[in-house]
Amino acid sequence: SGSRCDDDFYQLGDHCYQISDSSSTFAAAEESCVLKGGHLASIHSEDTNTLIQYLAANAPIGVFIGLRKEIGQKFKWIDGTPLDYNNGHLDEFGGDCSIMGTFTGTWSNSDCDLAFRYVCEKNAN
Repeated sequence: SGSRCDDDFYQLGDHCYQISDSSSTFAAAEESCVLKGGHLASIHSEDTNTLIQYLAANAPIGVFIGLRKEIGQKFKWIDGTPLDYNNGHLDEFGGDCSIMGTFTGTWSNSDCDLAFRYVCEKNAN
């Protein structure tokens, strides 16, 4: 049967996840994920959250996930999927992007222009 994901992507259900080797701003990270046929990861279950935390284990501080807010709006997933699972303390007045903390797996605000490693997600083949 084999994996339905490309090399260096990890499969969970119908989705594939990859941790970046390098750090980027949020916009550059999303651009990189789009070039690979996906987006920055959206998280809809504890299982997905746990997998991404595992993939991010060697990243200092945290990794960008695909959760961001436009000015004056609430946080939304960049791929348009619903915010139906929440594992964070996202402050409406904090940074407009978000990271998952490496040690806790919880989400927090981040400045979009800081550079972090990041997690891409795409559909399985």
